[in-house]
Amino acid sequence: MLGHSYIFNFKVKVKLIKEQLKNIALSIISITFFCILLEIGFRIYINFATLYDMEMHKYAKKLKQESATPGLTHEHKPNSEAELMRVNVAINSSGFRDDFIPHKKEENEYQILVAGSSITMGWGVIYDSVFTSLLEKGLNDSGDGLNYEVINSGIGNYNTVMEAVYLEKILRVVNPDKVILHYFLNDVEYISNKNSNIFIEYSYLIAYLYVRLKQSILSSVSSYNSIGEYYSDMYKSTSKGWYDAQNSIIKINNLCKSKGIEFMVLIQPDLHNLSLESQQFYCHLIIRTFLENNNIVYLDLFNVFAVKFKDELKNLWVSNDDPHPNVLGHTIIYQALYEYIIEHWNPIKKLQNN
Repeated sequence: MLGHSYIFNFKVKVKLIKEQLKNIALSIISITFFCILLEIGFRIYINFATLYDMEMHKYAKKLKQESATPGLTHEHKPNSEAELMRVNVAINSSGFRDDFIPHKKEENEYQILVAGSSITMGWGVIYDSVFTSLLEKGLNDSGDGLNYEVINSGIGNYNTVMEAVYLEKILRVVNPDKVILHYFLNDVEYISNKNSNIFIEYSYLIAYLYVRLKQSILSSVSSYNSIGEYYSDMYKSTSKGWYDAQNSIIKINNLCKSKGIEFMVLIQPDLHNLSLESQQFYCHLIIRTFLENNNIVYLDLFNVFAVKFKDELKNLWVSNDDPHPNVLGHTIIYQALYEYIIEHWNPIKKLQNN
């Protein structure tokens, strides 16, 4: 009887374990199925609702790749294309959002290479309305007989240190007459080389929740009362980011000098606050002083934007949650840069001297 009882109890336990495993398996399947439905639903949603964080996530997935160049976390993926912020973004075989392909310059050809990050690339703006495209057309329409090539080498999420490394790489195959560094206030920030979690990499929903959670945590622990305070802290004399950015700008300047290339810095303001009393403007003064002390030519766009849009800044934004300059913003950049070039540069004389 004891043997039969033992066998019976054993069978009951096995049956219970099987039932528990079955329930666990069903639960896992149900949760997985539910998560898949949420992911599909979220992807459908973001196809109709443009969320800045998710558009940046798409940009990273579809148009970027890991870089083999030391000092660079990423580069554009050659021959890639995606719709971002309702705008088509096409990357050519050289990794530029541009139609330029490296080639030997003709006698009457004048090249201007513009380096920078997402604003330079033209985030949220159609290609023909990006300031570099407008500048190329404007210069070619000036009637001075030259063929102008304005090369847009902007890549999103680059800082000044990375732009210096990338420029050095580009200048091995391209020989422009001028280089313009399009400098933005947050270009002193450190860019992490840390790889994303596999779930963040492949799930749009998890990536969105992760970004929101991270922003919430950072906001709760931040000691800054405004974005101006944040910038001001980055431009202290003790800031490593600002120290590294300065060294990188000097490095670019020296590299251009060694190749007989003219160099200038185009300072791009943050379109959150254009008051002359703002901490943002104080940071611009620090940048200007550094450039002047090192005899580096620059054009600061702060006052250019502030004159007409000081109190209507959102009219210049790509969207309500995205302060990248829109088409109007790029037109303002173009007009200021075009006028500066016409007034201060003499491309014909430069080509004749060569």
